[in-house]
Amino acid sequence: QRLRKQEDRVNQLYLDTLHSLVKALEEKDPYTAGHSERVDVYSTQLAKGLNLPGKEIELIHKAAYVHDVGKIGLPDRILYKKERLDDNEFALIKRHQADGAKILEGLPFFEDIVPYVLHHHERYDGKGYPHGLRGDMIPRGAQIIAIADSFDAMTTGRGYNSPLTIDEAIVELNKSSGTQFNPAYVNKFIELIVQGKIYPHKNK
Repeated sequence: QRLRKQEDRVNQLYLDTLHSLVKALEEKDPYTAGHSERVDVYSTQLAKGLNLPGKEIELIHKAAYVHDVGKIGLPDRILYKKERLDDNEFALIKRHQADGAKILEGLPFFEDIVPYVLHHHERYDGKGYPHGLRGDMIPRGAQIIAIADSFDAMTTGRGYNSPLTIDEAIVELNKSSGTQFNPAYVNKFIELIVQGKIYPHKNK
């Protein structure tokens, strides 16, 4: 029991450290403010909706919250740029999930979530990055975070002229089903939206 308490205390210290990293990133990139929490909420709801084991839901919850932590090393000029990124800038952006994985690899309590962070920009059709994984080769948690991440981008206006409505976001999700995203997970995500269990959260 003493060892368990000590382990819980150390685990909490690691969580506090990651929380501080995410908050530091949010200070650096205004868009990220609230993004990590929202992706966490959407991912966790989808994982629960898919009836995944409790331990896996907890790992997805942690991974979703820190999925963008690798962006902390990106230059401000890229984070703040509103125009289209050039090839070199996009190459730097594409490194953020690998950089996030490197940060987490050094933390013993978070080794299990490294694959989710590393692969959350893979695509179901194999055209994503960093390794071009296809279908179920992509870790389940990473597939879930990818949908949540995209939904938040659409409903907050990231990458769009203005935020999409829920109905418009559903249309976009359906368009990407089977190409960018796992179709079964998209169907469940949309089902949860219709049930009111997933809905766009406002920035804090």
